[in-house]
Amino acid sequence: MSEIVNLRTVRKRMKREAERTGAAIRAAAAGEGRSEKRRREAEAALEARRLDQSRRDPPGKA
Repeated sequence: MSEIVNLRTVRKRMKREAERTGAAIRAAAAGEGRSEKRRREAEAALEARRLDQSRRDPPGKA
């Protein structure tokens, strides 16, 4: 036979775990220095530019 599980406690546990992972991400972002933040933003901007450069124009818009 299987074990009886209280769904309310399972939902609460899942919610707590999700909050912990979100908190860990926010803590890591808050703990980074100014140079690390600028580097991360520059990398994101570079990646966006590369993506825009490889975009094909729709026909008739050349």
